This record gives sequence, C-alpha cells and structure tokens, in this order.
Amino acid sequence: MSRLSKSTRDDMAAELVRHRFAEQGAALVAESQDLFRTLYDFHYDTEVRKHMAAIGKKIVKAFDKSDKLDGNVAGRVVETGAIRIGLYQACVFEVPVAERPVLRDQNGYNDYIGVEDGTPLAARLVAFGDAVAQIGEDIKIAHREALGALQQFSTGKRLAADWPEAMPVIGHLIPEDDRTLPVVQVAGLNMKFRLPPK
Repeated sequence: MSRLSKSTRDDMAAELVRHRFAEQGAALVAESQDLFRTLYDFHYDTEVRKHMAAIGKKIVKAFDKSDKLDGNVAGRVVETGAIRIGLYQACVFEVPVAERPVLRDQNGYNDYIGVEDGTPLAARLVAFGDAVAQIGEDIKIAHREALGALQQFSTGKRLAADWPEAMPVIGHLIPEDDRTLPVVQVAGLNMKFRLPPK
C-alpha cells in the first residue's frame, strides 16, 4: 500500500477545484468569447470590416491577426478573447477564440479599445473583469481547502474508503495498486465540492 505523493494530491486538488468551478468557468469562457466579438465589431465597424475583408482577399498578409482584445473603461483594462481564466495553477479555463485580422492600432502593448463609461458594453466589460478576478480568488481558497482535506488521507485506499463521493472526480489519479471500494461518506466536503457529480 503506497502513500499518496504530494504531486498526486496536487493533481487531485486541481481536479476537485476544476469540477467545483466548471459551470462558472464555462460561463466566463462563453462571455470572454462573446465580448471579444462584440469589442471587435465595436472597434471595427461594418464598413471598416468590409474594406479589411476586401484587402485581405487581395493581399493575404495585409493584416496582423489577434485572438485577444483589451477594452479600456475609464482607465481600467479588461482582457477578452483567448485568455486564461482562473489565475492559479490549480484551475485554469482556457478560452478558445478564432483569430481575426487587426489593424496596427491593435498590435502594440498599450493599444486598448476605449469604451465610454456608463454604456452597456462598459458595464459588461467591468462585470466580466470583476467576475474573472473573483473566480481567481475563489479558486485559490478552494485549492487550499482541497489540499487540506486530501492531506487527511495517507493512502489511496484510505481516501477511497473515507471519501467515496470524490472518486468519480479524482479516483483515476489513485495509483492502480492502491484502489479499493468506497464505504464511508464525508458530507461537508461533498457539499463544498459538489460531489458526487450528477
């Protein structure tokens, strides 16, 4: 019977946190994608996009491409597009976004798209920026809690026996020779990490 390594516990904690924040992460991924498209269309109006498309057909490498756009609301910069949500190694949600052609005004370090404060787009950007920051903090706390809980179990057999509801999420990380059937329930941890998954 082998003891759970620190690396295995880290992987398990990351899986528990990813499971806990899956819905919230998916919603933020979708919002990042939609804000990227909205910010792009806001910055490059229909006429400009039409000209860019026509030029792009004749000169293939006429424009740089980007899968990220930053909105600036009253000095606050909010990243959208292909960003990493979570801000912590334990749980990062990657945002897939198709690159779009951009003019030189969006190819530099400080090239942010200005959005007037008090507009619906500004409100969405600020709310999104706040939500991304909050989930980053929540993930840090949850990761520490998950590691603390996992450190109570010295072996995979003990973990499976005492916390069976977590096995659908982290059971595959227990070394093969240390697996057993679960028996006991850990109610508080199950509520916190939404276990077992439905």
